[in-house]
Amino acid sequence: MRLPLGAGAVITYRPMTAIDREAALAASRRFFEEAKAGLAAFSRYGVETKSEWAEDSDLTLGVASLVNLVEMALRVFVSWEGIGDADGKPLPLTRENIAALLREPLYNTIVQEAITRPALEMDLEGNGFAPSPNGAREGAATTAQDAPDSARLAPTESPAPTASAARSASGP
Repeated sequence: MRLPLGAGAVITYRPMTAIDREAALAASRRFFEEAKAGLAAFSRYGVETKSEWAEDSDLTLGVASLVNLVEMALRVFVSWEGIGDADGKPLPLTRENIAALLREPLYNTIVQEAITRPALEMDLEGNGFAPSPNGAREGAATTAQDAPDSARLAPTESPAPTASAARSASGP
């Protein structure tokens, strides 16, 4: 799949699997544990650190969210083109360079939407093993038996209230 970012930049990626997602989650958990122990974990993702960050759980969780997306992208990105340094020199597809790209809110949103949406649709569907994101494919075998023909239909509307019923409901 190709994901255009604008200005000629394009990322080629493959669909994310459950294994990719779980591996990325494990990496973000490791990051969170390492970050509580010291600031070195932040530098792997190019995040400017301050001494109080390791003690700020909310900030560390925010960075862990970035780490999770970086790790997912690292697993599903196949290649990219049109992404370079300030001099226009192409950058290799590395954890550090992906993190630099995803620290930009616009690109973070674009990438997150593209690589996580299909998995989220399957989660919302309630069946992670469905043959398609929106249900069974055409021609799939029926698994439920037909309902018996003798089933009675429920009434679809209630009878209109009579004047005497309306008076008795409102009191004497």
